[in-house]
Amino acid sequence: MAECLAPVPDGPRAHPGCREGRRQAREARQARYRKVSRNLPASAGRALQYQGLTDPTRAVAHPRGLRYVVGNALATGPEQNPAARWSCVGRTESGRDFMNCPPGTKLENYLDFPTCWDGKNLDSPNHRDHMTYATGPSCPASHPVPVPRLELLITWPVNGGGLSLAGTRNGTNVTDAPGYTFHGDFFNAWDEGELRRRVADCINAGYICGTDGRPIQQ
Repeated sequence: MAECLAPVPDGPRAHPGCREGRRQAREARQARYRKVSRNLPASAGRALQYQGLTDPTRAVAHPRGLRYVVGNALATGPEQNPAARWSCVGRTESGRDFMNCPPGTKLENYLDFPTCWDGKNLDSPNHRDHMTYATGPSCPASHPVPVPRLELLITWPVNGGGLSLAGTRNGTNVTDAPGYTFHGDFFNAWDEGELRRRVADCINAGYICGTDGRPIQQ
């Protein structure tokens, strides 16, 4: 699978913060690169990967101004948010809610973004309908344009139980949301030429690239 690790350009993004009881976690893990975020503790390690998961030789760069929401902040059960996964660093088990990580490891979670665009709309009324997930190796006819998959990985400097998500829901602060409500949004503010180059040189060409967008592995 081709992927391109790259610095994220300035632009609005949001995802909830993780709380351990009522205190913010303070241990630090160095971020793999800078990311603009809100409500995320500075001590959390985070990485955003651009991956050639769906039809990589035909994938195109996200158009400038494309925006969408992923995850389900209103989920009432784990089955309502398949985009979010939780696990413990160094372990293979995963689930859609918090994991009770053993001493010596840390909690991590993934948010997988859709890879198929309708090719016309930069947004939709619910911020979702113009994007969809592929159900096989290619995109459906309703959303025929493959784009790189964004995968957000956050490593939280906590383990054990008693965890909840904190954020804002309908203008109200929430501090007790379960892990299966994890969500995020994307707004593309990349320089168009640079993002097209990285998609062509890395994802279309089948290379793994570094944060500079240059191939490091075929």
